[in-house]
Amino acid sequence: MAKACSLDLREKVMEYIKEGKRKMEAAKVFRLNRKTIYRWGKKQKEGRLAVTKRKAYKPQKLDPEALRNTSRTIRIRH
Repeated sequence: MAKACSLDLREKVMEYIKEGKRKMEAAKVFRLNRKTIYRWGKKQKEGRLAVTKRKAYKPQKLDPEALRNTSRTIRIRH
């Protein structure tokens, strides 16, 4: 998973765009994926530009025994 960008960087990118620059250009200048910049723009409109916390660990839905059986079945088929 990619590292979260700082709030300072997010604000710089949004200010760059506010100055009239294109989002594609901002993506190249700041070396970010254009989808990230579009997502930040949407969050900024909603007032949620701040860095979000990562989600807590979510346990597996399968119990360990069922998971072992699944792994065994996959190895047999290949």
